[in-house]
Amino acid sequence: FSVVHGVGTAHRYNISFFDMGDKKSELSHKVTDKPCNQVVWSPAGHTCILAGLDSLSGVMEFYNVDTQSSIITQEHMQCNHVEYDPSGRFVMSAKKQPMVDMNEIAMRDRVENGYMLWTFQGQRIHEEGKNRFFQFIWRPRPRSLLSEAEEKKVHKNLKKHMQAFAEADKEVARRRRLVGLVEKRRL
Repeated sequence: FSVVHGVGTAHRYNISFFDMGDKKSELSHKVTDKPCNQVVWSPAGHTCILAGLDSLSGVMEFYNVDTQSSIITQEHMQCNHVEYDPSGRFVMSAKKQPMVDMNEIAMRDRVENGYMLWTFQGQRIHEEGKNRFFQFIWRPRPRSLLSEAEEKKVHKNLKKHMQAFAEADKEVARRRRLVGLVEKRRL
């Protein structure tokens, strides 16, 4: 787990990372003086984003907790929401407005709304501006119906299965060509 702490001088904070030992937490390491007011964890748990949301201008540091190193720092101006997809392969950052009466919303909450999609390594792959943008939510990914052993077996035999499917596809294509030739001869 992680803890964001410090006095916030010039909107910069410290982040402490902990490991859970036998019924007690142990400090793993600390990152200091970062424009971060929220840590967003990957579902895989190896990486996180040190996010400076709202008043911290949308700075996002993609961080590898295992190697204790920064992957890359990116920015999404005025970003107020960051979230990993359920697989942990993609990240969404958004500038969204509250769902209240439009007369009650400050002008700053009405402009430059939208979202960006990133890889887990911090490479931007899509950007979309949306007027009156309220929510972005990832579609849940259901658990696999296969056991862990069955999944390993599938991965182990994947090339063999791919060859069998490729041969079956060739056979289907060959039959379609033959049917086409027969139809042409009938005409």
